[in-house]
Amino acid sequence: MVPSPTASVPLRRMPSARLAWWVGALAVVSGLVYLMATASTGPLDPTEATPGSQSRGTVIFNSAIIVFREGLEAVLIFAAVTASFLGANRSRRRPVVLGATAAFAATVLTWFLVQALLDVASPLGPRLEAITGFLAIMILLIVLNRFVHKVYWSEWIGRHHRRRRTLLASSGGAVTLGLVALGFTSVFREGFESVLFLQTLELQAGTPTVLKGVAIGLAGTAVVGAFTFWLHTKLPYRRMLVLTGVLVGVVLVVMTGGTALTFGQLG
Repeated sequence: MVPSPTASVPLRRMPSARLAWWVGALAVVSGLVYLMATASTGPLDPTEATPGSQSRGTVIFNSAIIVFREGLEAVLIFAAVTASFLGANRSRRRPVVLGATAAFAATVLTWFLVQALLDVASPLGPRLEAITGFLAIMILLIVLNRFVHKVYWSEWIGRHHRRRRTLLASSGGAVTLGLVALGFTSVFREGFESVLFLQTLELQAGTPTVLKGVAIGLAGTAVVGAFTFWLHTKLPYRRMLVLTGVLVGVVLVVMTGGTALTFGQLG
């Protein structure tokens, strides 16, 4: 049956409308960040401000939860992508694993790039902590919005499945590159989000404290990965995601309170 013209119009307009929405939201956030960087701090001298910091234990806990939550989602996506690589297609797992490894390395590189960017912005002083806290809150809200919408999960997983089926039906060197890219995209987004989330914690407590939380989160992710890929044990992923989603909500509340305190101290 040929769809009617009126039925196809919304399908064509949806991508452009979504793009316009994201561009507008990015423009608003960029404008707010500019105002934060240039606004007067009132009677308080920013060089004398003491931003509201969290305890070391809180920072380690928040860092660990952020890394474990993002790592768990990366494991789930990677497992879903490679689940059908059996029999003659088993050898095609290697390019996907290579892509996932490259994504992890790219995440580490992103950490250093973001650190260099923050060093350039260091003359902002305590304002920088307020800005990074604001941006982290925005991204956490987006993550929680995705978390409560089942359509996000089905769309994101479905996109990887469609790409995988297309690659498995093809042959040649381009397929290998496509499989590497598939493994890369299934992991890097979670790593990139983790890096952004951790910056405000790093500014508050320093790199060594945050890295302790990162190590705990990575250890938890490694345990989940071991059960998933080597022990072939089916874990209660949905319940684990719900639990980590609740914990991310707790992190959001704590981060919002700390950022609000920093705004108040800056006048």
